[in-house]
Amino acid sequence: MCIRDRPSAFGTVWGHSAEQKRDDDTSLKDVVAYRAHWIGLFMGWYGDGRAGKDVYFLAQGFKWNQLKEYNQNLRAEQDRLGWSDARDLLNASHRTLVAFMKDRTKGANTQ
Repeated sequence: MCIRDRPSAFGTVWGHSAEQKRDDDTSLKDVVAYRAHWIGLFMGWYGDGRAGKDVYFLAQGFKWNQLKEYNQNLRAEQDRLGWSDARDLLNASHRTLVAFMKDRTKGANTQ
């Protein structure tokens, strides 16, 4: 089941509500898109490591002490996204992550 199919998760949130900025200049849409992006980062780190490639934590060209700058850049890039785009990204990322976890836990409960 994807997030969109769960009424208690996002089904009752209208786009204008999700895109409304709070006092900290963050909206629900921003948080959802941010989470989707970080799932993608994790998947990239894992895939690169398994392939023997260099793994860049946080991302190539950034160090952890530059997280604030990285997040500002990410927010600027994601600013163009609408609510449905952010939801779609999180749904796709969620499906990828769940499949990843299921694939790595097959047989774990049978031993």
